[in-house]
Amino acid sequence: VIEPVRDLGAGETPKPFTPDNSGGCATQPIQELRQQMGRLLEQTVALVGSLREGETARATWQHPSLGPLNLKELIALHRLHIMDHVQQIEKIKADPGYPRDERR
Repeated sequence: VIEPVRDLGAGETPKPFTPDNSGGCATQPIQELRQQMGRLLEQTVALVGSLREGETARATWQHPSLGPLNLKELIALHRLHIMDHVQQIEKIKADPGYPRDERR
């Protein structure tokens, strides 16, 4: 999601959404994915922080279900998307069958 946010923030037209743009993430080690997510979050925060007060990009990104989204809408969607994944992870980890880390 960082790519369309970055493009919209720069006043450019983002590339269209593709159903599988994971770039091989499914086969990466979990620690590597955590580090990558941390870097992407830092980039997103820096990008949003670089926008001037009240600045809105005129360009939009075409979401496959929601239609065209401007920068503010895309950032709001991104936040909801991440929160949804966090809730999914918390639900999985709360399951009694989830393996517990004995080192804690």
